[in-house]
Amino acid sequence: MIKLKSNRILKLSDIDLIGKYKRSGNSVYIGVLFERYYQLTFGVCLKYLNNIEDSKDAVIQIFEKIIEDVKTTEIDNFSSWLYSVSKNHCLMEIRGRKRRLKREETFQNGLPNVNYDDDHSFIKEKILKIKTALELLSEEQKKCIELFY
Repeated sequence: MIKLKSNRILKLSDIDLIGKYKRSGNSVYIGVLFERYYQLTFGVCLKYLNNIEDSKDAVIQIFEKIIEDVKTTEIDNFSSWLYSVSKNHCLMEIRGRKRRLKREETFQNGLPNVNYDDDHSFIKEKILKIKTALELLSEEQKKCIELFY
């Protein structure tokens, strides 16, 4: 009996599977769609991400997303809709990578060129320069700086 149900479910159209999923919430219906379109989704992800492992991860993330989105979206052609969702997911992933790389690059380029092994001498040198600069000030100016800090 279970095998007959499975065969009937497998023969349902995409739209019928979506309708049954929306009405029942039974993940079996969305699982059949996942099996039908896994290769297509993986191919789209591989095209954009150029990495097998990242593409596998993206496929899982996409199907997690569509499990919720299918409930609230009116879908006329599932494969076209899934292609768009997959492409947009990959483009967002690429955009996120670029942002992360830019932040890392900015962080690395923005650090001062200081020898941190010699921290104490660096700090002593700066304090000495400040004291020297203070001595060049008038008494009133020096007092203002000292009171302020």
